[in-house]
Amino acid sequence: MFQYTDDMKTSIKHIDNQHKELVDLVNRAASVGVTNPSKEEMKNCLDFLGQYVVKHFEEEEKLQKESSYPNYAQHKKIHDDFIKTFKDLYADFEKNGPSAKLSFALSNTVTHWLITHIKREDVKFGKHYAGAH
Repeated sequence: MFQYTDDMKTSIKHIDNQHKELVDLVNRAASVGVTNPSKEEMKNCLDFLGQYVVKHFEEEEKLQKESSYPNYAQHKKIHDDFIKTFKDLYADFEKNGPSAKLSFALSNTVTHWLITHIKREDVKFGKHYAGAH
């Protein structure tokens, strides 16, 4: 189970709250996969996670533009690459249905990405944002 930790804080309250929600979503997606879900249950979870991630990225990118974040283009590319990875996993689900293999891949990919991205990129942006406001 993935946990939100203090070293993931950006000091942007609503972004940090969204990160906590993303952690909960990832854990929910992983547990749904483990319980041998129906295709509909897995689809609902994936749809919600996918929509939430896109919304979160849009909000982060808006703040980056507003604060003239110098690494905006690089950060956006990382977001875009993740969305592509997520879409590939979703396509696998649509083609093959729910499986333990997909659940593991989804959980592993998303968890690793979130930890790495939040700790490296989002925390760096949070420092910039704090200095700009």
